[in-house]
Amino acid sequence: MIPLSFSQARFWFQDESGGDRSTSPVAAVVLRLVGELDVVALGAAVGDVVGRHESVRTVFPVV
Repeated sequence: MIPLSFSQARFWFQDESGGDRSTSPVAAVVLRLVGELDVVALGAAVGDVVGRHESVRTVFPVV
């Protein structure tokens, strides 16, 4: 297990203490899609992105 960096620990503490979440390093996107959606292709594309970018898969379990 690797310890958190100072910045990661600060974000964790801020989140745990109910602080200002507007500075959290989390990206959220909402898209309004028009037309037919190929759900299988979308799932595969999201899986490819997650597979290529370690930062998207990063989790910090609390023990």
